[in-house]
Amino acid sequence: MTISDCSISCMKHKESHHCHAFNFREAYGSCQQIRKSKSHIVNSEGYQAFVQFLCLTDYPKIQNTEEAFHGWSGAYPAPRDGQVIFKCKHPRGFTDGHKVHMATCASMRPDAWYTTFADKRTTILCPPPLSCVSEHPKMENMAVKMTYKDWDGKYPAPPGATVIFRCPAKFNDESFVHNATCSFQSDHAWDISFQDEDVRCPTAVYPDCRLSESGNEYIGTMNVTETGRSCFRWDSEEVASSYYSVEAGFNEVLSFEEHFLNQDPSWHKNYCRNPTNMARPWCFVDDDGVKMEFCRIPLCDYLKCKMSQKGGEYMGVKDKTISGFACVPWLDLDGNEGDVMIRAREGSFPDEITESHNFCRNANGNPGGPWCNIKDSQNPNLKWEYCDIPFCDFDDSGGSSKSGDHESTGGIMQPNYKECRLTEMGKEYIGEENKTETGKECIAWTYATGEGFLLTSSIFSHLPFQDRQMPRPPYKIKDYLYSWIHLYSTTERSLKSNACRNYGSKERPWCFISLENPAWEYCDIPFCRDHKEPAECIFTAEGREYSGLKNVTKSGKKCQHWLSQTPNEHSTILHLPAFPDPGMDSHHNYCRNPDIRNSGPWCYNGEGTDPEWEYCDVHLC
Repeated sequence: MTISDCSISCMKHKESHHCHAFNFREAYGSCQQIRKSKSHIVNSEGYQAFVQFLCLTDYPKIQNTEEAFHGWSGAYPAPRDGQVIFKCKHPRGFTDGHKVHMATCASMRPDAWYTTFADKRTTILCPPPLSCVSEHPKMENMAVKMTYKDWDGKYPAPPGATVIFRCPAKFNDESFVHNATCSFQSDHAWDISFQDEDVRCPTAVYPDCRLSESGNEYIGTMNVTETGRSCFRWDSEEVASSYYSVEAGFNEVLSFEEHFLNQDPSWHKNYCRNPTNMARPWCFVDDDGVKMEFCRIPLCDYLKCKMSQKGGEYMGVKDKTISGFACVPWLDLDGNEGDVMIRAREGSFPDEITESHNFCRNANGNPGGPWCNIKDSQNPNLKWEYCDIPFCDFDDSGGSSKSGDHESTGGIMQPNYKECRLTEMGKEYIGEENKTETGKECIAWTYATGEGFLLTSSIFSHLPFQDRQMPRPPYKIKDYLYSWIHLYSTTERSLKSNACRNYGSKERPWCFISLENPAWEYCDIPFCRDHKEPAECIFTAEGREYSGLKNVTKSGKKCQHWLSQTPNEHSTILHLPAFPDPGMDSHHNYCRNPDIRNSGPWCYNGEGTDPEWEYCDVHLC
């Protein structure tokens, strides 16, 4: 028998089970006919497999569809041009936009199906009836942390699948978390918690994030814990009476104040902090008594600058002073004269202190900012010096990052800011407003000093904690500042000795309203309009209000930086409240008059020649 004979025999077979395919072995003329409803013939050695122009194998399928047959009943074999019509049950139809798809038994090839879809896409071509096919809403910001709940992130998303967006630094609507959930309704849309398209997650920027895992350096404004409880103020009575009874890591060797960056709990208000070197920032809360709870503070990159005047939060790698002296490791007993308190004050450092750690820090709250111990063979008495650590935004901190010599503007009209303030703190304000924001009359500053009233929490807050305690501050500094306040509040240009001022480091001008039970209030001093830089002139003969940018003396000598101890060693920084600037950093070498004797702005001679100091050429306005 030949292959033709075998083929004709199969086609003319009249029995109940039709012949749909056959195997033929040419060597023996063997013809094996397949009479089952489906053909699963496989080539074996010496055989060739043949089928008629029918479809015996299963047609391709699409999940989640309704099927209808056209030109055949659905029973195999399928005739030529027999069709299967697919309709998607999902309300949005097929994901490729087609209304229907088809599979057709080929008329030109045996046992082959032609389809309008690609097999590799059939799993997502028709989504389940209740599912989300479209992509979930997104927040285009690298700071957003996105996770999935009840879903693996592959489409289609089942009903209830949730995308969780977390913003480490809070969304701009004050939320920490937003979400998008695949709806259980028939619209198959995403239900979102952020209806406003302007909701954004700002990138965490210091100080609104922590630079280290423990966050000892954190000085941001987060004041709620991970559980949503509000923090107590660090200087509140609740904390003062309970902090040692709570297991929060306080060191008995240190006073409560010495645990904090800059050694001033009131400065930290009710914000999350880590004064005891716990795992991360925390605060005290009311939870059936005073308890401690951790806060959620995001991580960020470390800074090369300081945010506060004292800079206790600084944890950069600067290891040289303003004058260029190399810093001695903090644990070097020879370098710091055996300061046994360094180990005890480890919590006051923003990072871990190791044997080799010699980076500039300010663990004891010195007024000028980060510093370090030094060894100067030419001047053995000079044991330490401040480091060159600028403000992170010096322009907003009361100075300018510009360098060079600044000349007077001469006859050009100068802005009159006598009755307004140029800066947030308004330390340069010398106006005559003498009522508080609530309308209360201010008490004369001379009463506060003349009657021995202690201004420890205001004008002495720039000093280290130990120097603020009685019988401290040192009488030399105390007498100086009291005399300075007395003179400054009774100048010839300020007729009211009870005018609002900002002596010290409060947020803006203020005054006392009671001395019996010390009470004070802020004053409503407006900002000066259209003047972003201070006037290059003085309103009083003494010029203590001058906060301009002149940094050369009358004879043209360049001014020494106020935080530097070379070429002239001095302690003027201890008189920090007498400077009109909101802050002082290593860039500051501008003419000032923080003095009760000198009669005009001056500075130390930075050129190492005589005289030691000299007046600057600043004219009256």
